[in-house]
Amino acid sequence: MAAFILSRVLYAIVVVFGVSLAVFFLIRMGGDPTSLFLPPDSPVEEIVRFRHLMGFDRPFGR
Repeated sequence: MAAFILSRVLYAIVVVFGVSLAVFFLIRMGGDPTSLFLPPDSPVEEIVRFRHLMGFDRPFGR
């Protein structure tokens, strides 16, 4: 019984890690999120300001 529970817990950990990894990469592969929030005819200054306000101009790890 203990071996069954341990195998299920390990399987759950692997599944959660895999799903988290897939979601992370799908979100990061989406491209520039600024294009989703601002209209296509936005001026360059507004795009740069929006990227700075949302933190899109900073590295991901910070």
